[in-house]
Amino acid sequence: AFAVPEGVSFTDLEKEILSQLLARYEGNRTLTAEKLGISRRTIQRKIKVVFPMHPRTLKNIKKFVYLSILKIKKILL
Repeated sequence: AFAVPEGVSFTDLEKEILSQLLARYEGNRTLTAEKLGISRRTIQRKIKVVFPMHPRTLKNIKKFVYLSILKIKKILL
């Protein structure tokens, strides 16, 4: 039987499970979702919550910073 270690949060468990399965299935979210018995959309939402700095999130941040810099330059020039 699986025993949850003392002091480990549900989020920590979820992160570890997602990390291991995504690694096992080479980042294939569809296959990971199928193995967990949940939808691909649920996997996407969980990744956003459990891995807040996922590359897509980071890409959006970089885009926001880039656009902000352009706006500032436009104001200053």
